[in-house]
Amino acid sequence: MLLGCKAGPRSNNAANLLEQIGYEDVASVRGGFGGMRDGYGQVVAEGWEGLGLPVSQDNGEGTSYESLAAK
Repeated sequence: MLLGCKAGPRSNNAANLLEQIGYEDVASVRGGFGGMRDGYGQVVAEGWEGLGLPVSQDNGEGTSYESLAAK
């Protein structure tokens, strides 16, 4: 299972919690989707988007949280 958040720490915490309750093969995207930044706003770990990996801003039917949660 691959987890991601905006900068990385929250998905890392979530991955640790999932492993503690028995999930296996859990990973967090280092740097999240937008990149991890230091206190000065400088990127210290490129995120998913900064590495040129595919992203989408499409929140259409079937892709939004609300539509997925309703399934």
